[in-house]
Amino acid sequence: WTLFCQKAFSRLDDRSCPHNLKTVAERIVEKCQGLPLALVAIGSLLSYKEMDEHEWELFYNQLRWQLSNNPELSWVASVLNLSYNDLPSYLKNCFLYCGLFPEDYRIERKRLIRLWIAEGFVQDRGPETTLTDVAACYLKELASRSLLQVVDRNEHGRPKRLQMHDLVREISLTISKKEKFATTWDCPNSDGLTDGSRRVSLQKDGSLVQAAKCSSQLRSMLMFSEEISLSWFTDCYPSFRLLRVLCLRNCNVHKVPDAVSQLFNLHYLDLGYTKLKEIPRSI
Repeated sequence: WTLFCQKAFSRLDDRSCPHNLKTVAERIVEKCQGLPLALVAIGSLLSYKEMDEHEWELFYNQLRWQLSNNPELSWVASVLNLSYNDLPSYLKNCFLYCGLFPEDYRIERKRLIRLWIAEGFVQDRGPETTLTDVAACYLKELASRSLLQVVDRNEHGRPKRLQMHDLVREISLTISKKEKFATTWDCPNSDGLTDGSRRVSLQKDGSLVQAAKCSSQLRSMLMFSEEISLSWFTDCYPSFRLLRVLCLRNCNVHKVPDAVSQLFNLHYLDLGYTKLKEIPRSI
């Protein structure tokens, strides 16, 4: 907070945050999650803006766009992009996949590893090592590069839950969209869908059908919105033929269509914490 204020309010004699900006300033600082690089860059940029609450709110809401397009912040994005570009090829897809989880989401290690394996991201290193062990090494490397943060450990000291830094996630989403790796549907009126995206993450509220139709070659469909229409599967089936991952955890689903058994490429089906009373025998 002190570092941010020194930069953002450098024109003020006491370099302290005005009362009318305190709430939005705290949200911006929270977004930086203690990353000095981000605090300095964003604070310096805001020092040129008027001390107007509406203008600062607008900046906060456009932060993802600002990172990619504002010359004053482009070096922050460049540093984070450099971290991504420096990744070995086998880690890049694993990193981008983490961005499909909602902001501030605590990702379970075991769940993430299963998803990576289902997608085929994990290399086979011979009979002496399991895919799970290889994936655990991937996860450890991403954490050591500060691209993932360990937020909880088990009794043996191994990572139990992980989180992606907000700004790192923003960069991952930008790269995902550009490379058509994935699309995140994160608001009711989201219009950021990219034709040809191979993965979709549906967050909050939104149209599952519209999200699914962004591609006829979907590999993953992750749901973080509880409400799903009764005809969801029938409407989306044409986009599911190559699906490897279907995650319906916490969704308000009472029945799984028998046609799910016809998804011959499906490796991972998550029905945890749904309202299912039975699973079709065909599955």
